[in-house]
Amino acid sequence: MTNRRILELYYGSLVVVILAACNREAVPLIAPAQLSPATETVFNTFPRKTNFVWTRVPGAAAYGVEVEPYCPEKAMWCGEAGATGLVYVALGIKDTVHTFEHVGAQPGRWRVWAVDAAGTSGPKTGWWQFDYTR
Repeated sequence: MTNRRILELYYGSLVVVILAACNREAVPLIAPAQLSPATETVFNTFPRKTNFVWTRVPGAAAYGVEVEPYCPEKAMWCGEAGATGLVYVALGIKDTVHTFEHVGAQPGRWRVWAVDAAGTSGPKTGWWQFDYTR
């Protein structure tokens, strides 16, 4: 019998814990769950300070948030219209909330993703839309 088999006989599930701790592999990140503002939320406030809130992701060291306004003159999202200077990206966020002041009385959309300690990004959430009327 090997030493490992002897440990299994005497310590049962304890050996599983020890082996799991010794053979750690990176766990792939999942996308956070967006909480607020919910998609299709309409705000009638000024200033347009928006708190984006999402769930914590196991293994995440930080988060990234992207906010994109709608460009009514082009009838499409500004990033898709090539107006990338209007697209806001925040990186290195340590908490699960981020405050941003939206650019105008117009629709916007947001998404979030987790980043691990090595700087590898996980999958991004889908876009959630919101609208400011003033």
